[in-house]
Amino acid sequence: MRTLKILRISIGAIVAVVMSPAIVSEAQTKQALTPANSTLVYVGTYTGEKDNSKGIYFFRFQGVGDEVTQNVTLVPLGLAAETPNPSFLEIDTKRRRLFAVNETSEFQGKPTGGVSAFSIDSATGKLVPINQRSSMGKDPCHLALDRAGKNILAANYSSGSVAVLPVAADGTLGEATNVIQHSERASIHSGSRGRMHIAQCSIRAESSRLYATWVSTK
Repeated sequence: MRTLKILRISIGAIVAVVMSPAIVSEAQTKQALTPANSTLVYVGTYTGEKDNSKGIYFFRFQGVGDEVTQNVTLVPLGLAAETPNPSFLEIDTKRRRLFAVNETSEFQGKPTGGVSAFSIDSATGKLVPINQRSSMGKDPCHLALDRAGKNILAANYSSGSVAVLPVAADGTLGEATNVIQHSERASIHSGSRGRMHIAQCSIRAESSRLYATWVSTK
């Protein structure tokens, strides 16, 4: 079994370049082999006919060692997994799991988005579906995995809420155990009168506290 190093996709410059339609199109048509000890970059996209994308794509990172510099080449490896609107990804490098939001306003016939779980194939780097769960809110746009890898938080942009989903040892997502809804009262106290959206969520390891970033639109 070959070992694949995983580069977490949290690099703004690379994301901006990779998510362009031309690069996604190249990843669809040009697929290279994945050699052993490769550093992989997984890229989430918006899907649909207009966006010319089918899901999560992956690339082989070529740079100076594993350092991120301006002189970086991303070799397209093709489609890693087909899934709707995986606009944000979270990776558990220890267990070789990848989680993606499904930024939609409808999931399995209900007015909510979804969260998808995948295992990372050790030989090819492709993503193997594990399962999907409702994010308990519309248009989830951000994920945060706790340090133990036992819970993942989903920020639902349009609903203004954060959901907590348990993660089993094999990467299977459970139904949400808690949903925190941003209160209108908090919006009034902050001086904002517009519609509230949760754009990001994070967990402070030293205090076990949840922090959420919200924005207001009128």
